[in-house]
Amino acid sequence: MLLVGTRKGAFMYRSDAARRKRRVEGPHFLGNIVNHVVLDPRDGRTLLLAAKTGHLGPTVFRSQDGGRSWKEAKQPPVFKKAKDGEEGRSVRSVFWLSSAHASEPDAWYAGTAPLGMFRSRDGGATWEAVAGFNDGLYPKIKDKVGEVPDGSLLHSILVDPRDARHLYVGISTGGTFDSSDGGKSWQRQDRGLPTEQAWWTVKRQAFCADACESVGLYFGTTSGEIWASTDAGENWSQIAASLPHIYSVTAAPDS
Repeated sequence: MLLVGTRKGAFMYRSDAARRKRRVEGPHFLGNIVNHVVLDPRDGRTLLLAAKTGHLGPTVFRSQDGGRSWKEAKQPPVFKKAKDGEEGRSVRSVFWLSSAHASEPDAWYAGTAPLGMFRSRDGGATWEAVAGFNDGLYPKIKDKVGEVPDGSLLHSILVDPRDARHLYVGISTGGTFDSSDGGKSWQRQDRGLPTEQAWWTVKRQAFCADACESVGLYFGTTSGEIWASTDAGENWSQIAASLPHIYSVTAAPDS
């Protein structure tokens, strides 16, 4: 099954066993912006969908029957109310959805525009802010993070399959960060990157890990470069340059 999110709804392409024929289902949420649709790899059944609807605004939907029916989150990702004198923020879009570790079957993460990170502990029904990111890291980097047409984005939320508390994120015009304590604190991953380019527009950070020691991380930039790390982001080296504007990087399994 191929899941496709578009500016006018979501589509699902189901193939036969030989992958020679495909039938399309949808559009789901016709006329609404669907930023991300993901299948839960832990049960192979649950679908989560991030949409910006005309009447509900940015929210998350869940399906447990393969997309035949959907239920909206009771509490979608929302920034906390600003105190008097503070500048408030509102979620413009839920841009990214990631399932948590296999040991946390009902947990999910969401990334938003403007920059925000949220966690669900009940399968996507309710979402709470990851305070270590929203209140800890964001205030430190907000003046350095530039704006893109749809707003600065938190994307590519990755969970280390060996450690539920080790998280990685990519930020458009902000670089890459990781947390070893479940999102309470964050560190910039920039060793080996040129200092003047540490705040690159990162496009689609990708992750792959085997069952032993090595953990690979990859990201592409709008300037056409691809960088790789073989030690979970501790050090980076350039593996490609002078490519066209990069939109995505995906790490495929060995074949």
